[in-house]
Amino acid sequence: MPLNRPAETLAPGPQGAAQARRWVVDVCAEIGRIDLRENAELAMSEVVTNAILHGRGPVTVRLRGTRDHPRVEVRDASPEPPALTSDDLILDFIDDLPTFGRGLAIVACFSEAWGAERDGDGKLVWFVPSAAPPEEPTPGVVLGWDDEPDETSFANDETITVHLIEVPVDLMQGTLAHGAELR
Repeated sequence: MPLNRPAETLAPGPQGAAQARRWVVDVCAEIGRIDLRENAELAMSEVVTNAILHGRGPVTVRLRGTRDHPRVEVRDASPEPPALTSDDLILDFIDDLPTFGRGLAIVACFSEAWGAERDGDGKLVWFVPSAAPPEEPTPGVVLGWDDEPDETSFANDETITVHLIEVPVDLMQGTLAHGAELR
């Protein structure tokens, strides 16, 4: 049976991210998929945070798909595609660097499928949460910005070296401590 929940507009700022997490947990319970709850909440948090920080309001959330494959959609009014930087491609740095700049990599680790597409004057970022994290990060599909699918795989063997220059020691120590607490 197809699912189609009407879009819900989120509050601006951090309240919107909290509202989205509660919404997706409630939706998972409503459709009888509590096995998706944790992964959906984590992926939702990353996608909505990206929309709030890098997109333009209003930000809305919506559910489509089926009970077996629920598709969670986050829309914002920015026409800019999601940034797939090299930081998003490298997962090994999670243990050593702060907890920002890796949102889509996290979505790739907790989704069966995910992607982004142009949506009128804005964009839509979507994911299908997985019941258990896949063995390999799930490639995303980004459509609508250059008419060609841009399949982005996070399962590559490439690494990059990052050199932090002139970072205040107290700021770096605080960032590393914060990251350790979150893990």
